[in-house]
Parts: sequence; structure tokens; C-alpha cells
Amino acid sequence: METVRRESMKYRCSRPLLLLISLPALAAAPAPMDVAKPSKGAVELSSGVFSRVLTAGHGTERPQGDDCVTVRFTSWRRDGTVVAMSGAAAANQCLATAMPGVVIALKYMSVGEKRRVWIPAGLTYRPEDQPEGPALTLDVELVSITTAPRPPADMLAPPADATRLPSGVVYRVLRSSGGASHPTEKSRVTVQYSCWTSAGRLFETTAMEGRPASVQVGMALPGWREAVPAMAVGETARVWIPADQAYGAKPSSKKLPAGPLVCDIELLKID
Repeated sequence: METVRRESMKYRCSRPLLLLISLPALAAAPAPMDVAKPSKGAVELSSGVFSRVLTAGHGTERPQGDDCVTVRFTSWRRDGTVVAMSGAAAANQCLATAMPGVVIALKYMSVGEKRRVWIPAGLTYRPEDQPEGPALTLDVELVSITTAPRPPADMLAPPADATRLPSGVVYRVLRSSGGASHPTEKSRVTVQYSCWTSAGRLFETTAMEGRPASVQVGMALPGWREAVPAMAVGETARVWIPADQAYGAKPSSKKLPAGPLVCDIELLKID
């Protein structure tokens, strides 16, 4: 939202696990005896993905939706050849970009848990990366979970008390500050925000970056340029942005979402 802040706003933090390779460590990763096929005690999770718990985790939280995780892993082809590994350091991975078979397994795992996962061909690459990847076997340890903001319950239908602007932008103050300072289109502001598509997919958020964003209001999306000046410093608002005030029905890039957006924005300060 410079469109908001194109250079750093993406929360999707990493490449699919298959691409994370630590070459010096490859020789130190012998394949397990059951690398070729699921062993006794393995359970089918979904779509031909099998897994077996190697070490139990703790707690009840499991990654879901747009969450990101920190994992340690090693992956092998079914002939025992090492494909990729994180090494001793853990790797950051968001479910939105992870290989489909890994996502299936992670959704069953709690922090501290280790699993061996057998993933069939076709579920080891995302369709946008490769048409079909090889069958793989992975050992995965879930180190931590970073929970993504959840879609608002009212994202498809603004409440009756929301303010409707002539452009079609709708906003509702979620938390009032009582402040009197408002930015203009010429202002640069510091904000925390999360934006979802109409399908409920988290598109952008500062929550996963651990820091707020600095945004030039006049260079933001049209919907932001109208809503943010209406906010007082310290306020949090939910903004419903129609397609023509966002990236449009047919965005210029495949990486940008088509259609309307819903954004929760907290105006921290005017820089």
C-alpha cells in the first residue's frame, strides 16, 4: 500500500521446504531404514500422505490457516538420496507457501513433536512452482508456531453502524482513542495492519513481521488514502475496500489479489 508498502509488506516468509538445502550437511544425513515406504505404525493422514510420530510434542496448539512455523527437517527421495535439510538451525516456513504434503502433516503436529512423513509424488511441490514433484520422505520437528491473524467474522458484510464513504469504502472504528490528530494524504504514518481477501485469505500483515509499517498515505491504495485520513492517532479501524479501490478485478501482477479487501488498521503515529 505503497501499495501499501510493497517492498516489505509480505508476511509470507520463506520458500517451500524442498528448496532449503544445506550442502555441507548432506553427507551427515543417512536415510532411515523405512525411507522407501511407510513402516509399521504409520497412519494415513490425507491424500496418500502417511506419517509416524517419532517424538511426542506438548500442548494442544497446532498450526492452521495462514500460520507460520519454525521447523527442523531432512528430506530424502525414496531411494535414500538426501534432497534438502535445515541442518542444526531451524527454518522458517509459512503454511501458505509450504509443500502441500508437509502442510497436511504439520496440521496434526504440536510444538516439540517429531514425525516421519511419506509424501506421494504431486504433493511435494506447490502447483505454481512445479507441475509435479518426486515422492519424498521427511523427518520434521515442529519447533514453534507463529499464529496468523484470523479473518474477521464480519468481513463479508459490514455492520449497519459502519461509515460508508462515496467511493464505496466502508470503515468502522474498532477502538477509539479520543485523539484529535488526523493524517493527510501528504503524511507518512506508522501503522499495524492485516488485510484479507474476500475469500478470507490473509494477504498482508505486520503481525508476522514483529514490527509496524511506515506508509506514505498518498502512495497507498485508493481505499487507504480515503480511510486513513479519517482515523485519529491511536485508533484501530476495520476498512472494507471494494475492488476498484484496491488492486482491481484484474491486477497487474499475479501476486496481487483480485477483488475487494478487508483491512484492520491501527494508526500508531504520524511520522
